Amino acid sequence: MLDKKEKRAAERFASDTAIIFSNFSTKNWSENSSVTLNISSGGMCFESRHSLKPHTNLYIRTGQIPEMAHGICKWNLLRTSTLAEVRWCREVTGEDGCWYSIGVKYL
Repeated sequence: MLDKKEKRAAERFASDTAIIFSNFSTKNWSENSSVTLNISSGGMCFESRHSLKPHTNLYIRTGQIPEMAHGICKWNLLRTSTLAEVRWCREVTGEDGCWYSIGVKYL
């Protein structure tokens, strides 16, 4: 069996920072609360109760200052507000029901 090669250009760091995201450039503006699962200099992964299609542009913001991770300040990796493109969306089923893990790339 072949090993999956890592496609990420930047190292990811675990994170649990509160964020708010919304579809960018839409008439039906609605904000959704979420929490990050990991972050990097090029993007992030967060959880959502809503499925998002790849290539959807999002506006993401936070006002919370992230904690330190292994001596690296995550504040330098997580933008306080940014545009991002959904790269993938995966359904996750757990004890709390169904939710989605969303991977985005900063624009």
